Amino acid sequence: MGYNKCYTMLASKKILFDFVYDVLASRYSAPFIEQNLATFNVSEADYRDLLKYIQNRNVVVDQKQLASAKPLILNDMKVLLCKYHLGDAGYYKALNLSDAMVKQALNSLQ
Repeated sequence: MGYNKCYTMLASKKILFDFVYDVLASRYSAPFIEQNLATFNVSEADYRDLLKYIQNRNVVVDQKQLASAKPLILNDMKVLLCKYHLGDAGYYKALNLSDAMVKQALNSLQ
């Protein structure tokens, strides 16, 4: 699902964390995210800006691995942004919305 050397390197260098807190946090407001949490996703434009951010920090990435990790990266950026604006509760809500096991468990309870 995207866990690879490229993803691990971006995480260890705090690239995703820094990008979300330095760039995305000012693009999206807490009320917007809270109102749209169930449907909110980081955009392709945001992802392209992440790629520029990576380049500007002179971080070399394997493009194949980056493409493989893209779904995970997009999800991580979303949950980090939710944590920034909505705290731990927002982080876990966003994380659970994208977790297949949680979805299956909730469906079985209905």
